[in-house]
Amino acid sequence: MKGHPGQINPLNFLLKSRAKLSRKRFLCHGCQQILLGIILIVTLLGIQAQAAPGGSKPPRWLTEMAETPLPELAPETEGIYLLHEQKLTYSSSGNLVRYGRQAIKILRSEGIERLKFLVRANTFNTRVRKMNAWVINPDGSKQDYNLKSAISTSLAPDTLYWDVKTLFLVMSEVTRGSLIGYEWEEEVKPLSLEDLFIFQLRFPVLQAIYQAEYPSGCQPRLDWINWPESSVTIGPKSFSVKLSDVPAIKDEPLKPPDEAIAGRLLVRFKTKNAPRFGYFFSDWKDMGLWYEQLSRERRQPDESVRVKASELVSGLTDHRARIEKLAAFVQQEIRYVSIQIGIGGYQPHRASEILANRYGDCKDKATLLAALLSSLNIDSYYFIVNIEPQVVKENSPVSLFWFNHVILGIKLPDDKLYESSEAVVSIPGLGRLLIFDPTMPHSPPGRLPFYLQKNNGLLVAGEHSRLIHFPGSSPDSLELNRRGQFVLSADGTLKGDVTETLAGFQAEVVRLRLRDVHEQERRKDMEDFLARSVGSFTLENYQYLNLNEPDREVVLQYSFRAASYLSKTGDVFSFRPNILAMVDDYEILKQKDDRKYPVLLSMVGTSQDEFEIKLPAGYAVEVLPGPVELSNGFADYYSRLELDGGTLRLKRLFKIKQDYLPPDRFHEILEMFRLLSGEERRRLLLKKVNNPD
Repeated sequence: MKGHPGQINPLNFLLKSRAKLSRKRFLCHGCQQILLGIILIVTLLGIQAQAAPGGSKPPRWLTEMAETPLPELAPETEGIYLLHEQKLTYSSSGNLVRYGRQAIKILRSEGIERLKFLVRANTFNTRVRKMNAWVINPDGSKQDYNLKSAISTSLAPDTLYWDVKTLFLVMSEVTRGSLIGYEWEEEVKPLSLEDLFIFQLRFPVLQAIYQAEYPSGCQPRLDWINWPESSVTIGPKSFSVKLSDVPAIKDEPLKPPDEAIAGRLLVRFKTKNAPRFGYFFSDWKDMGLWYEQLSRERRQPDESVRVKASELVSGLTDHRARIEKLAAFVQQEIRYVSIQIGIGGYQPHRASEILANRYGDCKDKATLLAALLSSLNIDSYYFIVNIEPQVVKENSPVSLFWFNHVILGIKLPDDKLYESSEAVVSIPGLGRLLIFDPTMPHSPPGRLPFYLQKNNGLLVAGEHSRLIHFPGSSPDSLELNRRGQFVLSADGTLKGDVTETLAGFQAEVVRLRLRDVHEQERRKDMEDFLARSVGSFTLENYQYLNLNEPDREVVLQYSFRAASYLSKTGDVFSFRPNILAMVDDYEILKQKDDRKYPVLLSMVGTSQDEFEIKLPAGYAVEVLPGPVELSNGFADYYSRLELDGGTLRLKRLFKIKQDYLPPDRFHEILEMFRLLSGEERRRLLLKKVNNPD
């Protein structure tokens, strides 16, 4: 939330557009852009599915939908799901057959690109048996598509090889007013006996239907997520749920990710006899025991791993130094590349293979580090997490669908090691564990990456397996400290020399964004920030220090000149003393109606400005305002101006104490941001002094 040249909202940067190809794989955050990347390629190449030869009439269920009266909708509504249906058949053979059907009405042209394609995937345990699509246009023209029309690709960024074939039906000739119908069917040999029905989407849903059929001796368990418990119609060996008028996910600034707020139904099946496929996880310990069994043999060190561990820590006797040496090796020297074949989306490769190849995905990197540590008799445990905030809650029902990333908990030998670290949790029966992500190259041991702070993760530790809540940074941690020397001249020019010191979250995000980019991108980032702060300017020089040293603070030094910073009316100048923006985006102030979702900020922590502004000779501040101070449950703000001869000194501090607030506390956010917005715009008057002496 803080404004500095490298500032971004990491919730938008790292966690944005996280379309998932398969919810049943532990995907590293580098993998999760796969479907998004493929869709982008398909879009850029202008690839469209070919209509089925000869054509077939739209099914009756779809043509009947054409006469469905629409409810009153907001004028900006781009489309509506007239029907969103999912049916699951659990056969006695152990297979699941999932069937889906949708009818979508395009209301605005902006909705076409988001609604004109159907995507399914053949994976190691899923086979797509049917894909059909139909378009009925307002002029009466019709098109139909089937599985033979689908575009099949195994393209995947950051993935060396995988056995997934993504199938696309991307339709042409869709226009405003078109009615689109989709049907698909797929056969699944499940790893876990569960199904997920996401019935709340980015568009309103007029009717949502879920049906399940199952053999005798099978007991379904239903969990409603982000939605009140609704009525269920029970039949012989079946049940069904019907929902009407499901509202679209409201687009609110600083809301949690869709996955954390969308209404969903989780269905789990408990069988009387051992099923041919799949597991029923009765609790988190069950799941932890399953994953420990799946991965135990893969993390055992062989001779090559033991030799490498010994080589890396040669000459080091300090426990912390040895841990950090091994951690740095896996973070920096093991390239992130994914190979996912069969159950490999869950199961890591062998530690010896990862070491020999020098690449792997998140679970591979965690596995290699675990093996290296084991070579030195240091225990460690997997944590399975979701890097999107607020998705896995402390009361979340047990499900494999929640997770997309694997990290490690390193057992510490005593209470003194990392005693003040935010990345340490104490587990009864295990002791103190250092939470560490071998995939994140910008967070050294002892620093908890921002996407893990106050998150929840499944600890995989045998009988001690459980869902664990992670700690977070202190609001008092100084994340951004800016010192600036500025000179105002009577010709209206502002000259500035600024040094920013970034720690913790702020340093981490700057490294994520700028460490590996071209110098031109760094300069543009710097220029964009100054343009927002001072308008027209000339960037004279800048440099980033310590970008490649994650255990040190990032230091940014820059100088600029703004030719028309002072506004002049007669003999009076006016200017803004808060020269550099402390908050980068005031989008939150655009919301005028009641808040529906919680407010999710990017961090807790403190930012501080200390500026000295030399005033133009012969001018003095007409009125020096008093201090500004506001404190509420969400944040603290303090600002003070002092005049020392011809120098104006500004000191201000902004402390975010809570980064997640429920909707009924939205007024606290507005109160603070309105004050900050006013502070950013506040101007002082400079009057010419007749007798400077």
